[in-house]
Amino acid sequence: MGRQVAVPKMRVAILNRPREWWPGGDLVEIDYRIAALAKLGVECEYEPESLYGFDVIHIFHCNFDFSRDRLRQAYMSGLPFVVTPLYYPEEDPPPLHLGYAHAILPFSEREAAELKAGVVRPNRLNTVIVPNGTSEAFHAEAGPDRAGVCTVIARADNLKNSGLVEHACDLAGLPYEQICGVPPAEMPARYLRFKIFVSASSSERMSLVVGEALCSGCRVFSSTGNRGNDWYPGLRVFDPAIEPEVLAVWLTAAHQSMDWDWDWRPNEAARLLTWDRCAAATLAVYQEAIACPASR
Repeated sequence: MGRQVAVPKMRVAILNRPREWWPGGDLVEIDYRIAALAKLGVECEYEPESLYGFDVIHIFHCNFDFSRDRLRQAYMSGLPFVVTPLYYPEEDPPPLHLGYAHAILPFSEREAAELKAGVVRPNRLNTVIVPNGTSEAFHAEAGPDRAGVCTVIARADNLKNSGLVEHACDLAGLPYEQICGVPPAEMPARYLRFKIFVSASSSERMSLVVGEALCSGCRVFSSTGNRGNDWYPGLRVFDPAIEPEVLAVWLTAAHQSMDWDWDWRPNEAARLLTWDRCAAATLAVYQEAIACPASR
């Protein structure tokens, strides 16, 4: 037998923001994606000090001050780069450097359409839809011991309209808990306590907690502010400006309904969106970017 030659791993620089700035779903999502990519032989480093020795750059966010710096840094490096935009229409438009990315990876068609409507030269954007994933650790079925309603927030200074849910639960006489600051590894067990999960946020790209709650067997209500709702056919959605009295009626009916009388299609759809699926789609984009770097 001939001597086997080790094949070097693909190296990817993840550019986003310093972890210590604030906790957030973007950090959780990135860590899960890095772990899934590692199983495919991809070595990722978060916010490296130097871009030397990397094959491709993956930037998260596109229209904040820190992401403008990351896009400029990637463009100047000469390396191929891709962008998960996490696009906020209410913020300033992305810089022109975004147009030099090999591919833009929005979570949904809705986010892709908003992004193209908000950039100067949308014809330069090569979009590949790659949804957020969810860990199989959250996979669980509904159970008879569950009760009450929960919401999840990353930090106490960003309540994401959860006061609406608390008010509605008070009106309905339903137990309510706002989950905040719980480590990701402890979240699967936390969801199992609750029958209903609600995301009332007015602005989400593809809410991680909506996917997690669905996988966990919760009955989920998600506001129309979540761009990723379309991945879950049959999901109960509502306007985040809804009157709490109306939401209270809906939550009461959901809490009282029998398991056989609830539409579980969104939960089944969420369990198909694994991080392995996300990583495979992401790797395909990396490989294409390396093989066919964008001309400048």
